Amino acid sequence: MIAALALLLLAQGPATWTAVPDTATVGDPIYLSRTLPAPPGATARAQPLSRTATLEPLADPEIARTGGLITLRYAVALFAPGAQVIRMPSVELLYADGSSET
Repeated sequence: MIAALALLLLAQGPATWTAVPDTATVGDPIYLSRTLPAPPGATARAQPLSRTATLEPLADPEIARTGGLITLRYAVALFAPGAQVIRMPSVELLYADGSSET
């Protein structure tokens, strides 16, 4: 029986992550995204998600820059119905002056 994922809970402190679509059938691709402000010259280093019994990463994390924003995107599939908590890996911002921030 295929069950719908009713809700996706993303955990990484105060960060705001979105899931599209916010409801899906078990095994469907889900895209997890977060947009961060970033000054000119800053880049991001995203860590990959780890595979678990219920989560399968479908691709390496994507990083896109638009103006003063960096958007991170992860494609995943979940293999358990109901609400799921996903511990998102930290993101490291690398600045032009050589400093970094997690």
